[in-house]
Amino acid sequence: MIWQILGTLVGLALIVISLPLTVSPIPFGLILMFTGIVILVASNPLAAAALRALRRRYAWVDGLFDRAQTVLPDELAEPLRQTDIEQPEPVARAAPEMRRVGYPRYLR
Repeated sequence: MIWQILGTLVGLALIVISLPLTVSPIPFGLILMFTGIVILVASNPLAAAALRALRRRYAWVDGLFDRAQTVLPDELAEPLRQTDIEQPEPVARAAPEMRRVGYPRYLR
């Protein structure tokens, strides 16, 4: 319980600190923001559900976190894998039947 509260506070603090740093010439704030999101998701189930909803709604957010999962070490990528959405299997559809169309008499 205490680790969840501590993780939530640290994650929120990193996100708040990263906001003014994102406009700096070196975007160090983006790294801090991403680290804060990972810590927040790992420690707070509500944040994990919110990230899962964002990943389901916006494909670019899902792609960003999918790419991050491949680069991050396993300890940091595991909370992101838990928020990964299941991609539906494509349904194979049968081709529609071809039907014979009659031509008008003047075209025969």
